[in-house]
Amino acid sequence: MYKNVDQMGRSNSAADELNRRFQEFPTTSRGLRLAAYALDLLIASFTLFIGWAIWSLFTWKESTTPGHKILGQKIVNFNSGIEVSWWHMFVRECLVRMIFNLISFFTFGLMTVIDALFIFREDKRTLHDLIVKTIVVDDSSIALLKN
Repeated sequence: MYKNVDQMGRSNSAADELNRRFQEFPTTSRGLRLAAYALDLLIASFTLFIGWAIWSLFTWKESTTPGHKILGQKIVNFNSGIEVSWWHMFVRECLVRMIFNLISFFTFGLMTVIDALFIFREDKRTLHDLIVKTIVVDDSSIALLKN
């Protein structure tokens, strides 16, 4: 766990820093992130990837994926808390994941496991989140599946 120091010299945990940075939208739970990933895989499987890809072209402009949108989650810049751009989503969802999948193919899925295990960090960010400097937050206003 890393420590941050505020202007008064007081030490704060990473969790406290995240809470201050993302007061408007709290970070998504690990379970809901897993559910969104499973929904994305399900949609991609049932639509032979084509439907997921087309839907993604529209949801990326809202800083989300189809699975995240269904559950009311969006992806924001970790440093600023601002929604990421369509191009940032493209890099996150296509380029980085494509590289991870290629590495996973040659390592018998090891890269996928390593990426997934990063979710147990205090800030709940996976390896691909760290690479593209993002974090997943809750935003019930965009959810397709309402409570």
